[in-house]
Amino acid sequence: MRLVVAIALLVAITSGAGFADTNAQKYNEANKRFTDGDYLSALELYNSIGIKNQNLEYNRGVAYFKLGRLGKAVLHFNRALRLNPNDEDARANLKYINSIKKDKEKENKTGTLQAVLSALTNSFSMNGLTAITLVFYLLTALAISGYLLVKKTGGARLAIGAIVVCSTATLVFASVTGVRIYKLENKKMAVAMQKEIVARTGPTENANTAFIFHEGTVVTVGETRNGFVKVILSSGITAWAHMRDLEKI
Repeated sequence: MRLVVAIALLVAITSGAGFADTNAQKYNEANKRFTDGDYLSALELYNSIGIKNQNLEYNRGVAYFKLGRLGKAVLHFNRALRLNPNDEDARANLKYINSIKKDKEKENKTGTLQAVLSALTNSFSMNGLTAITLVFYLLTALAISGYLLVKKTGGARLAIGAIVVCSTATLVFASVTGVRIYKLENKKMAVAMQKEIVARTGPTENANTAFIFHEGTVVTVGETRNGFVKVILSSGITAWAHMRDLEKI
């Protein structure tokens, strides 16, 4: 169950089922403290649970938001989405935070085909995409085996149809999985943690100021030099910022 705790902000109040006993106790106690309004204490317990979990990341995001830490809230809602791209609550919360923070990220407009591929890519977790691809691969193999058994009978046409459908689905989901892996491995994202960050034209303190961005801004990060990292805004503008001022999603 998800409980509304603020305008457009939700918290996942779920049991600790699926956690190890100790972590389940911590998680349930943290949820209790959260509902009692003790956000800092709840957050300390959430952060003491050393596992990757969608609801855990989501609850961290809400707790940080309640404490006024927009950067951390954006970070953990994005991490929840990485674990489950279907988490519409996390997506809605990010949209809400984007509407109140200083630097607004613009939504990229995409064509129909790109929108369909993006929807497919974001509709399943990595485990889900891998499992679906494997299922269609096995179905393709079975369809081929079936065709070899019935190719001289009236069932050959049906078997060929099954081969075409299953092999096409295998190709589509394998491609979507590949795109997802590429994004995870090559497109590194980070969130601004400081109230105000000076981005410079080069990776040194003496470089000129290129622009200033603020807490909660999501950037793409690239190469690193001298404690600086290259950052790219959603608008495409590039500069350098201190690595210490950012946290990778």
